Amino acid sequence: REFTASQIEAVEAISRQVITQLDLSAANRKLALSQERLSEERERFKTIVEDLNEVVFRADTNGRWTYLNPAWANHLGFDPQASLGEAIAARMLGADRLSFEAKLRSLVEGQVASIRPQVRFITSLGEEKIFEIFVKNCQAPDGSPFLAGTLTDLTQLFSVHAKSIEQEHYINSFYASTEFFMGVVELNATDIIMLSGNPALQKMMLADSSQKFPMSGTALGMPREVIDFWRAKYSECISAGGRSSFDYQETSGRWFRVYLAQVESAPGEIPRFSYIVTDVTEELERLRTLNTQRNLLETISEHAGDVIWMADIATGDIIFVNKAYERIWGSSRAELLRDRSTFLQPIHEADRARVMEAMPNQRTGKYEEVYRVQSPSGERWVRDRAFPVKNAAGEVVQLVGIASDITEVRHQEEALRLQKQDLELVISHLPVAICVYDAAGVREFVNEEWSRCLGWSAAEVIGKKVEPALFLTEEGHQAAREFRENVGSTREFTVFTKDKKQKVLLVSVVPLPQGKKMTVFRDLTHERSQEKIIEAQQETMIESARLSSLGEMAAGIAHEINNPLAIIQGSADLVQSAIERGGMEPEKLARSMERISTTVNRIAKIITGLKSFARDGSRDPFVPASLKSVVGEALELCQSRYRHNGVELTLDLPEEDVVVAARPVQLAQLLVNFLNNAFDAVEG
Repeated sequence: REFTASQIEAVEAISRQVITQLDLSAANRKLALSQERLSEERERFKTIVEDLNEVVFRADTNGRWTYLNPAWANHLGFDPQASLGEAIAARMLGADRLSFEAKLRSLVEGQVASIRPQVRFITSLGEEKIFEIFVKNCQAPDGSPFLAGTLTDLTQLFSVHAKSIEQEHYINSFYASTEFFMGVVELNATDIIMLSGNPALQKMMLADSSQKFPMSGTALGMPREVIDFWRAKYSECISAGGRSSFDYQETSGRWFRVYLAQVESAPGEIPRFSYIVTDVTEELERLRTLNTQRNLLETISEHAGDVIWMADIATGDIIFVNKAYERIWGSSRAELLRDRSTFLQPIHEADRARVMEAMPNQRTGKYEEVYRVQSPSGERWVRDRAFPVKNAAGEVVQLVGIASDITEVRHQEEALRLQKQDLELVISHLPVAICVYDAAGVREFVNEEWSRCLGWSAAEVIGKKVEPALFLTEEGHQAAREFRENVGSTREFTVFTKDKKQKVLLVSVVPLPQGKKMTVFRDLTHERSQEKIIEAQQETMIESARLSSLGEMAAGIAHEINNPLAIIQGSADLVQSAIERGGMEPEKLARSMERISTTVNRIAKIITGLKSFARDGSRDPFVPASLKSVVGEALELCQSRYRHNGVELTLDLPEEDVVVAARPVQLAQLLVNFLNNAFDAVEG
């Protein structure tokens, strides 16, 4: 049958209208399917959606999201936070993705200031949505570049209500520019005739620009089995009432979805169909992945330790609760799904009224209650939280909640509280003083021994900084400040008590968590006082022992002095007699005078040794001391006692003198004591 040019033009116009209607109908079905799936998803997973019209985003110059507002979840169903770091084009349809990435490169390279392409995104439900994405180059205050823009959902432009010229123009433009395969076909007795097609279809099916529709399937080189396949599908469309859709896989392995709609025609006319073919390989793969994830999340939910529940706002009913409810509440899930109020019955009567009063806060997201549940297995502590789920209009339509069993935590907290109480009781009665202060030096705790020792009560010092006024001098203040920073050290301090008395404390600093410190000190005042008394007594005993030794040596010393005095006296008498007789030979006079001088020196040495032994040399400085001299002084005091009592004293000194750093007086006193002890031992 031959067609005139006007008839073909009319057919093409009708085809465009039919395709438009088919496209709009398919969009409506997609919208209905989207709403149905979105409702199913909301019943299973917690989502919080805010009411925003457009997706506002920010991305880095590599084309990856760095910020997405909640409208991203509204339009596409993906969590904005989880999507950060993904490529902008990651959720786009394959063909649109390549085109967009090319335009994005030109934007990033500065070839254009902004781009505004129209692309198709795949939602979390596997649906296609058309968006106008506006992107422009921006610069942060620090000079770093980034991308920013908006995503405007244009899907509604294809609804049955899109009657404006602008919408019609957009549809025509989309028909001409989209990569969907769109066209009109009719059936004859044995073949299919491609009457028209959009540019994408023409590019795929026509070998070169010289070929034009209409063309038969045979002329286009379709195998017989392919022609029969399509004829069977068109027949199924007629049987289904004029509309149908199906998926099929090509030999390349890619999947396509076909939407068919029979064009209205007069009785007896050859059947015609409009069709749209779109590549759904990525969509089906995403759906498979989504189903896998959904099954995984359902499995996790069923095995979770916390109770996860969902409630419908309109009916007030619980529409989902996992298995953990039966373990914690001890009631069946079926009973709760029938009557929501049954979850209140096991709640402890002391907590039930408070929980019921707080339940209206679940709609605002400010609900968090801790209460007890009386289950058959015993009393359980529960932390219950709830969050509102909103629809696109911002209305709360569902509640999602999590109830966690915190019984063990509560038991641990109570055990820690009792341990702390016992520890504080023990610390309060320890015989050492303890003070705990925070990182800023503010006291948090003092025990009873601290108050008893220093005189201040706990009420007077808790919450106040450590006062340096406790210490006696400015040097003491500075030493105390340095000491508190030197954690783990121990040092003595002299401090004032509240009544201005002085006390000697042995203080240690112990580090605590969170920058806190603890000072532990012991009162050494009495010990130091006793030490001074003992020291004085020891000095008295040493002095007594020294005087006692002098007394024991007195007879010998007196003899040692009397003998030289007798020699001096004899020599003096001899000289005196010689003078009275008229003179003395010079040699004899010289010998007498030498004897007198030698004897005087001996007496002087004895007296020097006696003076050294009698005085306290403990505070003398260390000086080089000759051992021969020290031993000689000690022997001057002792040898007469040995000699007169028939005790032999043997002296064996090295030929060369030995010089040591010592206190000579104390060293001589030590030798005298040794010699006296040795004499007493020999005599005994």
